[in-house]
Amino acid sequence: MDHPNLITLITAAGALGTAAYGIVDLLKVDVRGIGLAGFDALKENLGKLTKTLEVAFGAGYTGMLEAQYRGEAEAFARTLRQGVRLGLSTSNAREVAQFLGSVDGGELHEAIAKVEKAEIDFSALSEKAPSEYTEDEKAALKEFEQAQRIIGRYEAAADARIDAGLTLAKEQYKARAKIWASVFAVFMGLAAGALMGGVEYGSGDAAPAQVAAGAETTAAPQGDSPAPVSDTTGALTTAVALEVEGAAKDVVDRWDIGQSLLWGLFVGIAAVPLAPVAKDVATAIQTAAAALRRRA
Repeated sequence: MDHPNLITLITAAGALGTAAYGIVDLLKVDVRGIGLAGFDALKENLGKLTKTLEVAFGAGYTGMLEAQYRGEAEAFARTLRQGVRLGLSTSNAREVAQFLGSVDGGELHEAIAKVEKAEIDFSALSEKAPSEYTEDEKAALKEFEQAQRIIGRYEAAADARIDAGLTLAKEQYKARAKIWASVFAVFMGLAAGALMGGVEYGSGDAAPAQVAAGAETTAAPQGDSPAPVSDTTGALTTAVALEVEGAAKDVVDRWDIGQSLLWGLFVGIAAVPLAPVAKDVATAIQTAAAALRRRA
């Protein structure tokens, strides 16, 4: 087996890594261990905020979020942010505020109650100048703005929790995807190495035992008369030599198969790390080699 050059190895590793990632991407829809990698860490990081998601999306919110988790990251993050806003109520405000730690539970509870009970006609106020507001309108508007500021602090803290959870989930998903892609890449690399080695092993000359037998048959005299001793000795010597040569060739062929498997293993292991940059690395090596040849 000829040793493949470095550029060929890098190109093959990049193609194999891309194929392995493609398999993982296809499986993430049906295989829970791949598609939902990191989702449990996200839920754990959200903590009591899941109470708001349950209010916003209902008791089956987990299944809905799992389906969106497999899709676009931006749409999923937007769903979470909308959920923690829509699902915040007086029934869960104290518990959620205690979990976040950046907002007072009593203040958040009162702020939500004020917003829910606010009787402000904003369309009517928009048609007036601030100087034309009545004292009641000014007081109601002031209370509403104070409540909104408190709720705003809650929203900022909740968004920070969501961002942290999404980052952690993304890293766990990437790590899990790399592990699975590496498994597929090594398997495909070994399969390709075994196939290439098997083809080379099967493309040799005739089996040594058959050649030796042919030699004996050719050397055997015709008729009933006994063969001369010299001819018999020569035939046996030829047969033994062919047997030894065949055994040596068999060892070499088996070594070639082992080399093919080793190259396949090497390419499979290097495939996933090299996949994103394989083309750039191969181009850089070709450019450097061309520059060295011009100098020489």
